[in-house]
Amino acid sequence: MGRRYVVVGCGAVGGLYGARLIAAGHDVTFVVRSDAEELRTHGLQVDSVDGDIHLSPDSFAVTTAMEHAVVADVVILAVKATSEVDVRPLLGPATTLAVFQTGLGVEAAAERRSPGAGAVVGGLCFVCASKVGAAHVRHEDYGLVTLALYRGDLRAAEAIGDDLRGAKVAVDVTPDLTSARWRKLLWNVPVSGLTALLGVGTDELLARASGRALVVSIMEEVVAGAQACG
Repeated sequence: MGRRYVVVGCGAVGGLYGARLIAAGHDVTFVVRSDAEELRTHGLQVDSVDGDIHLSPDSFAVTTAMEHAVVADVVILAVKATSEVDVRPLLGPATTLAVFQTGLGVEAAAERRSPGAGAVVGGLCFVCASKVGAAHVRHEDYGLVTLALYRGDLRAAEAIGDDLRGAKVAVDVTPDLTSARWRKLLWNVPVSGLTALLGVGTDELLARASGRALVVSIMEEVVAGAQACG
């Protein structure tokens, strides 16, 4: 019997990777704050460069209350890092908490709010995806997930990696969470910040020499920050 997943959040990240797991035959429940009725009525639509997925409503479970979901083998926390969600009702001593969020220290923060998991894993998603409507995700490019151990046995990360690979997701597994987080920030800090500030897409930002120079200069600051942190 496969691992039981509970995905907290059904936006770009939770919707995409949750859908891949469901399509591969895994038992998945979504815990959501919005779109519950759309998911229950119409299912989940993912438009993807790797092949579109439409999931019927009877292929997964949806709840708005964590206490109504079962204790999971794996909880994927896929809400924004600023959303301080307590997932303790979903955790048992054998549960792996996989934190699919961006930033330094998100694993420690998640465990402080929600102690009790058997292992905690960082999930770093290098992906271009967005939520474009209720129960509707668009995946435009990339998709690699790096799974890095925060606490517990590395086999907890490897087990999730095996499931994601079986769901046609590219995966790297590493014991070095710190380096993995800084590598992702090397992209996120300049690109996310500049595209928001300048109101342009990544392609427009990188198409001009001036845009590339800005990106490189901020990347150099991120490298300096990483070095200062050891």
